[in-house]
Amino acid sequence: MKLLVMMLTGLSVTAPAQFDYTTNNGSITITGFQGTNRTLVIPDRINDLPVTGIGNAAFQNHTNLNYVVIPETVTYLGTRAFSGCSWLFGVTMPSGVQNIPDYAFFRCFQLVDITLPENATNIGLYAFTQCASLREINIPGRVKKIDAWAFQSCWRLSSLTLGDGVTWIEPQAFLGCTNLGSLVIGNSLTRIWPSAFAECTKLTNVVIGDGVTWIDAGAFRGCTALGAVTIPASVTNITTGYYTRAFPYCSGLTSITVHPDNPAYSSVEGVLFDKRQSALLIYPTGKAGAYTVPEGVTKVAGSSFAHCHALTNVAIANTVTNIGAEAFGDCRNLSSVQIGDGLISIGEGAFSGCDRLRSVVFPDSFREVGASAFRNCMRLERVVLGRNVTHLGREAFGVCSSLSEVFFLGNAPSMGDWAFFNDYRAFLYYLPGTTGWSPELMGRPTILWDPRMETPQAGPNGFSCVISGNSNIVVVVEACANLANPVWTPVSTNSLADGPSQLVDPASPNLPSRLYRLRPTWLDQ
Repeated sequence: MKLLVMMLTGLSVTAPAQFDYTTNNGSITITGFQGTNRTLVIPDRINDLPVTGIGNAAFQNHTNLNYVVIPETVTYLGTRAFSGCSWLFGVTMPSGVQNIPDYAFFRCFQLVDITLPENATNIGLYAFTQCASLREINIPGRVKKIDAWAFQSCWRLSSLTLGDGVTWIEPQAFLGCTNLGSLVIGNSLTRIWPSAFAECTKLTNVVIGDGVTWIDAGAFRGCTALGAVTIPASVTNITTGYYTRAFPYCSGLTSITVHPDNPAYSSVEGVLFDKRQSALLIYPTGKAGAYTVPEGVTKVAGSSFAHCHALTNVAIANTVTNIGAEAFGDCRNLSSVQIGDGLISIGEGAFSGCDRLRSVVFPDSFREVGASAFRNCMRLERVVLGRNVTHLGREAFGVCSSLSEVFFLGNAPSMGDWAFFNDYRAFLYYLPGTTGWSPELMGRPTILWDPRMETPQAGPNGFSCVISGNSNIVVVVEACANLANPVWTPVSTNSLADGPSQLVDPASPNLPSRLYRLRPTWLDQ
């Protein structure tokens, strides 16, 4: 700002006649300006009375203004005081102004140079929104509150330091500051409000002060360059949820580290857990490859893996009993899930949009599939549900257009509406001795899986038989040589779509003994 002051030194004060103003209690408030100046030095006195205020919209939309010097006598700025001054490059602010009001410099697109008053305590709504040329801002130590959208879309803002006095940053205060690379949050701030730093796409470094207790919904949403975050000991609330997570769409985020003294959270290999590590809370969106949920975890929290596009394979520990809503939603490159033997339920939309997932096998512990749990898993071909499943939620497997085989190992479960919506290729298979089955459920045909080996013959060309059973069954024939130590080897896969199928095993004449069994294809998983 020294450069701006030097440029303006010696300029004559603009004639008071160019100003509209009011007089109140022996002081002047400027309410309008009729001049066409590019460089304007606002006088400190008019009619021998001190100028102490700039009224609401006093200079609004004066597009000729390039530089303004506000005298030290001014202690008050009105709402929209310089709003829409689209060619305003620089402003010299007086130290006595305590409140930067709502819309004060709204859409001052060319504003490059401004130093906030050292006595300022509040920065209002939209105060600097779309000041697209503003490159650096230091928030003075006395500022306590930054209102919503205060610096939204300051596209060239590259450096931001929040003074230790800042205790409150409202939602979207720095939304869309796409050039912001570094952020230092002072120790007085207690809560990072929703979307406060969302869409800061070049943000690579964040220092969170030791006073922060809450990182709220979408606080850093879409900060795609952010690679690592360190959670201080003070943070006891990090918002989770499909639409409310603190770090959604941070495609570069590979590690979340928690201070060891934090009473609420912990981290293992860059993944966020609760303190006891019984709940997995946030898997960094950019963490790539395969992952194994560790033993001891009982819950995979809702949305914990949502939008993890680099995740390819997941193994769920046997201790996990619940997978929350949208837990793996939109993991579009997740190709396999190995579910542990303890899982009981999965929540609504838990695997929705996992477009590369081809098969899922649920254990006998499993009870309930939530609504839309696998909706839009377009490549899902096979599902196996254990002996104790009791309910499939509404559209649980809706729009799984490749789904062809659903195996039920137990009795027929209850089903919500459209459990297999638009799954025109799906057949539902059930086992002999189970109950509750009808020829059709939820618009899909049900088929008893009852293959049989008939008319066996042993001859010089090998063992042969006829495999019969219900149509549309696919059967794998396996063989072994010793039941005392069986090693079963696939011999053939036989489809009964067109009726009974012939099996011939030419290897059998060369073996002292040969035993055969039939099994469904889902055991391939």
